[in-house]
Parts: sequence; structure tokens; C-alpha cells
Amino acid sequence: MIAGEETLDIAATPAECFAFVLDLDRYREADHKIGRVSWLRERDGVVEVRYSTRFMGVPGPPVTHTVEVVPDERIDVRSKPDSLDGRLSAFHGWFTFDDNGDGTTRVTHREELHLKGPARLLEPVLGPWLEKDTPQELRRMKQLLEEG
Repeated sequence: MIAGEETLDIAATPAECFAFVLDLDRYREADHKIGRVSWLRERDGVVEVRYSTRFMGVPGPPVTHTVEVVPDERIDVRSKPDSLDGRLSAFHGWFTFDDNGDGTTRVTHREELHLKGPARLLEPVLGPWLEKDTPQELRRMKQLLEEG
């Protein structure tokens, strides 16, 4: 498994942070791994999204993820296990939004990627990159929210 994680205080409410992450068109400005969104739909109470990816600036395969939310508190994004990309890797990313009580929110973001089979050969390259990219992503989110 490779992972990246960061925690930052952001001058915005938990609701504002939560809404920002769920607005994929806007969140793409912070998360450069998200490419073109093909579709977003809710089926049987489960939100699914499919989009193209970029790793280290290189286009990657499209992925299908499920999104679970606890409004204004937590977002979990996971690979859809029965999709092709879910057989090559397993992704779990999450955000938590904790109200600091002073108009700021403590946001924690973690991304974990379990590469499977031959894809594991990419771990030595992708691991250090993801360790750096996730904190940069959260810093971009902070900047975008605070600068309006």
C-alpha cells in the first residue's frame, strides 16, 4: 500500500469544506489527479462517479469510485470493486471536517492505493509522489477556499 496524508486548519466552515470537496468541477482545481468527469450518479442510495485520472502529470486509466458521506463531517471515496480498475488497484480516500469553534475547520485528508499484480511494480515511483501530492492537494484546497 502507498499513502499520503495531511491535516490543515482552513478558514472556512465544515459545511463549506464539505461542499467544496463534493463539487468535483471545483475540487479538480485542488486535486490534479482528477481528469474529465464522465458521469456522476446516485443509485440505490450510493453515489458513483467515473473520471479519468492523472498520476505525476501523466494520463491514467479512468476509474469508478463510490462516495459515502456523513454531511459536513466525513467523505469516503473507494474504488468500485467490481470495476476493471478495482481489479487492478484498490483506492480509499477520506476527508474529515472538524469544527475548531473559531470559524476554522481542521481538515484531514488521506489517500491509500493498494496496487495489485504487476501494477505493484509502480509502488517505488508512485509511493513517494503520493506522499508529497496529498499534502499539496490539501494546501491547494486551503488556498482556494480562503481566497474565495
